[in-house]
Amino acid sequence: MGLRFRVDSTPETLQDMSLAAEERFAEGLDLVTLDRHWSGVYLLGYSAEMNLKASFFRLGGERPSQQVKGLLAPARKMGERFFPGVPCELYHSLWFWCLMLRRRRRLLSRAPDAHFRDSELLRQTRRLHQTWWVEMRYRPAQIQPSEAIVAVEAASWIRHHAVDFWR
Repeated sequence: MGLRFRVDSTPETLQDMSLAAEERFAEGLDLVTLDRHWSGVYLLGYSAEMNLKASFFRLGGERPSQQVKGLLAPARKMGERFFPGVPCELYHSLWFWCLMLRRRRRLLSRAPDAHFRDSELLRQTRRLHQTWWVEMRYRPAQIQPSEAIVAVEAASWIRHHAVDFWR
């Protein structure tokens, strides 16, 4: 049985997404330290996207065992209603998930605490959003080492606070 069949035969869950975010983060960091900045940033961006997305769903009360597929279209519709000018980029937009997470936190009256500042979420997501997007996979590498450092810092901050986003 091939990898594609094994992976596709089991629906992805929020727990899978969180575990994959950790793996992509570690792999991305490894690549950046090996001066493979473009590939490293690509994986770091995916990691941040998954952390933001999973946090949004967990904040909404979804359990780790919840399958992801059925959650995406309703989230996109909500985003289109509240943030009509922000594309979801086929569910990969860091900015989209950041704004969705902020909105849900505000609706649930989640006040910022010592571990989480709303303005910092915006700042770090914006920093990474300026360096990473899913469509960069089709482009030749053209990143500066300083941009890779920004991506590492921003993705690290998002990873570090992923649980704070929904608790």
